[in-house]
Amino acid sequence: MPPAGLNEHSDQLGRYLQRLNEVPRGRQADAWHDAFPDLPPDKLSRELTYWLATGKAALPRIAVSVRGYSSIARPLGDGDVLAARSLLHVTVAHDHSAARAEAEAALATERTNVLARLVESWVTRAIAPEDARATAIAHPDDWRAWLLVERALRGSPEGAQALGRLCDLAPVELEQCARAGPDAASNGASK
Repeated sequence: MPPAGLNEHSDQLGRYLQRLNEVPRGRQADAWHDAFPDLPPDKLSRELTYWLATGKAALPRIAVSVRGYSSIARPLGDGDVLAARSLLHVTVAHDHSAARAEAEAALATERTNVLARLVESWVTRAIAPEDARATAIAHPDDWRAWLLVERALRGSPEGAQALGRLCDLAPVELEQCARAGPDAASNGASK
C-alpha cells in the first residue's frame, strides 16, 4: 500500500504548526515528534519522494487576509537616508556604534526624524523628554513618535496620555497597549 499523502496528515500538520509557535526555538524537533509520532524524518523523506514522483502531493490551502495599507510617495531627504542606514546598522549588522553615529548624523540634519530618534533611543536606552515632545509635535499622526514620548515620560500623566495616543494610532495592538488594558486608548487624544 502506498504511503499516505500530505492531505491525509492535515490535522497533524495543523498541530505541528501550532506547536512550532509554542516551543522554544531550540526544541522545534520536539514539535515534529509531538505532532507526527509515527512519521520520523527518514520515513517522511521516503513519503515525500513517493508523493512527488506519483503526483499525490496535495498542498493545503491556507486562507490569507489581505489588508490594504496606505503609503505616501515622497523623496527621501538626507536625514531619512541616514536614519535608514542607522536602522540597518542596528538590525542587520548589529553594530550599535555605527548605528548611533548614523542616527546622530540624521538628527543633525533633521532634529525630529522619527526613525533616527527611535534608533538613538534603542541604542542609548534613553531619550530626553524635550526631544520626544518635539518629535511628536512634528509628527502628531505617527504612533512611533508617541512611543518616544511614552518612553521618555513613563509613569507620568503625560506619559499615560502619550500611551493613549500611541494606542489610538497604532495599526496593530502593541504590547504596551495590551499591558495598559482597554482604557489605554481613552487616556489619549481622540482619533
